[in-house]
Amino acid sequence: LYFPSNCMTANLLRLIRRTLSILPNLQWLQLNFSSYDNDSRSSWVLADFTTPLVKFFTTFDFDPALAHFLEAQSSLQVLSLQWCAGNAPMETLTLSPSALPHLEVFSYNGFWLTDEALQVMRTVITGRPVKDIDICFIGGSNTYSIVADAIAGGSCPLQRLMFVDVADDTQMDLLVQTIAARFPMLEALEIGADSDTLVSLALHFHGVTGLT
Repeated sequence: LYFPSNCMTANLLRLIRRTLSILPNLQWLQLNFSSYDNDSRSSWVLADFTTPLVKFFTTFDFDPALAHFLEAQSSLQVLSLQWCAGNAPMETLTLSPSALPHLEVFSYNGFWLTDEALQVMRTVITGRPVKDIDICFIGGSNTYSIVADAIAGGSCPLQRLMFVDVADDTQMDLLVQTIAARFPMLEALEIGADSDTLVSLALHFHGVTGLT
């Protein structure tokens, strides 16, 4: 369900909630709402949805309702959060160590890098077998090590990383040095650099087979 430029009315949200409750075989779910005109939290639409998903993509804030939903998703392998931590003040939320035991792929497109965004990354990744991470944000070179620390708590070596700072593409060497120090087992890295820059940056890695 993709509503990039629509205001979500209560009636539509209730319809989505009822529809989800009668889909017992659903494996892949995308709930993307506009980030501009939907200031109230909408994750309550998941309250009656207990179907075990394999992939889940959403623009919901990481609030208690979403945390409760994720706690019950024991089969989830792919999780994508977009625009989270930006629409409303957030509580300090946690997931139990047993939550999301099969999570392998995590993406976070949070735009402005906030303390809440970093906490969401830590909460989702720490202690889980995440080996593929995509992160796009607005931060600047002074945030690279902070972000790298936030995503370094997985229970297995990180294999693939897309790490894009849309605010600053002039500090690629610093970015790669930071990533290489945190993730020595990395096999693929995407940072959005040009080909000439990539040639020089490749010297920082030994096991990487893909650098873009």
